[in-house]
Amino acid sequence: MPFVIKKVSDHGTSNPIVARLAVQTHEVIRFFNLPKDKQDRVLEIYINSVKPRLLQCMELCDNVSQETEAIRKRIHESEISTQSDGRVVEVPQISRLTEQAETYLYNAKSVLRDLALIFEPLFGVRFDHSRYHEIRNWAENKFGVDAPLTKLLTSRIYSVMSSPVSHVQLAAFSCGSYEP
Repeated sequence: MPFVIKKVSDHGTSNPIVARLAVQTHEVIRFFNLPKDKQDRVLEIYINSVKPRLLQCMELCDNVSQETEAIRKRIHESEISTQSDGRVVEVPQISRLTEQAETYLYNAKSVLRDLALIFEPLFGVRFDHSRYHEIRNWAENKFGVDAPLTKLLTSRIYSVMSSPVSHVQLAAFSCGSYEP
């Protein structure tokens, strides 16, 4: 029987998402005092659930950034079309921006939900949602306010996620344009 080689991703280990969630996690998880099946479950969550969604978010962000830069360049070069003696202006737009933003936000929320699943193999507690304030409260009760995990879950990025406009802010944060 011949070997079958197929391309499964456009991103390799030089991509920080692939490097952190696949290669480095695989190396680090070996040092945890966890049974092999739980290590495999953490890797499965990171590699099969989180990584593809984050890569999709990155691709969408890159696409919108590239289109935005192309529009800026056209505007800078004074290529804004007008009609009716300047009374009508054709404003350049990013194609399918609403669809891309919705897809980005869906994937970002799914990443948060999927990341919550790592608490089961690591700590034996299951969270089937992305309500990180509940996970933070659990960590605070279990480990204390000053525990590193509690501090991580209380950090700025996690407090952004629990606000009413959290996913919009998270999208902006991950594209590098979030300013509180």
